[in-house]
Amino acid sequence: MSGRLGQEVALLGHLNEERVTSQTFEGTLAALRRLGIDHALFKLLSGLPSTTPTYIVGGLPRDVVFSNFTGMVHSPKDVDIVIDTDVLEPLMQRVTGAVSRTPLGGFKWTPLGSDISIDIWQLRDTVWIKAYGLQPTIESFLAGVDLNVDRIAVGLHDQSVNDVDCRRAFLGGTIHRDGLHPVDSLRMDEYARALMASHKTHLRLSNECLSEISRMGNSFYPRAVKRLSFDGYLESQVKEAFDRIQT
Repeated sequence: MSGRLGQEVALLGHLNEERVTSQTFEGTLAALRRLGIDHALFKLLSGLPSTTPTYIVGGLPRDVVFSNFTGMVHSPKDVDIVIDTDVLEPLMQRVTGAVSRTPLGGFKWTPLGSDISIDIWQLRDTVWIKAYGLQPTIESFLAGVDLNVDRIAVGLHDQSVNDVDCRRAFLGGTIHRDGLHPVDSLRMDEYARALMASHKTHLRLSNECLSEISRMGNSFYPRAVKRLSFDGYLESQVKEAFDRIQT
């Protein structure tokens, strides 16, 4: 490949990457508006310096990438937000709506007039960051996310998209549980999340995921129902997902 042609290919790749980043960021903002929680969320965030690292993680940006690939729109059951701050608690005392503490140290907030909940926590309180003594950075956070398809973060403070493995998971067609910092107490819960992510996205579960779910036997299904109920899923939805992998 000639030097000039190589430069042109590199430029096209860079422009495509910028386009994908823009699609993901704009799609995330559109999803917040569609869910009717954008005003309440940005009002909360206005209590922090505008440069405070604030990321939407998990299912919502994953669903945006899924939509970019397929044209299908999923509505998440909740929205996960992680913030690099140590003053979240006093901020949450000023919001309107229903607020409760979560078992892992964050808050579950359903803004007034909304039926969508927001799980929000401080970056340094992330389970694997605390367990492994990691630096509280978005890189540390993403390295510990168990499922490859969930390894994405959209920065509201700087319009960034940190897509480590999400898009690659859709291109590869398979969900793997391969985070670098596994937390044993969350192992069964993560396989439950893998089950539902597979059902929503139509991605295959890896052989390792299927083997582990099979190995857990009868204990897996009731635990999956309990765990996924916190994310707003009905038992009938979990059963449908579970039956799908049995065929």
